[in-house]
Amino acid sequence: MKNQIVLKPDSYYIQIWIVSCLAIIFVPAMPFAFEWLFGHQQVTYEEFLLFACVYVLGIGIASRWPVYFALSIIAGFFFAGAYGSAIGDKLQKREVSPNLQIALIIAIVVLALVHISERYLRHVISKEPFFEWNRD
Repeated sequence: MKNQIVLKPDSYYIQIWIVSCLAIIFVPAMPFAFEWLFGHQQVTYEEFLLFACVYVLGIGIASRWPVYFALSIIAGFFFAGAYGSAIGDKLQKREVSPNLQIALIIAIVVLALVHISERYLRHVISKEPFFEWNRD
């Protein structure tokens, strides 16, 4: 009886998927979101770029898909370069292109959606536990 496998209902794995998405996708964004929602000053574009760089790298590191990991590294370098460009634009009193801002938001959303789908495959379809200590 020691090697008996206990099957859990599918709703359990959906809950695991939701918890993993909250922990990996949304919790790292909470300080930025709180600053944006409750801060006394507006979040600057440069702060948003720094957040995007670290956020995308963090999501990529949590992935088990090598291509996704590599793309997140490339996106992180792109955001770091955009941060340097934005600082240069700020020093020279130039406006940041709205197209770059839109591209930044789209990239973050797409990378997060891909990671959410990866988490769905891992936790709902493959029934992999989220926390290592949660293994049966």
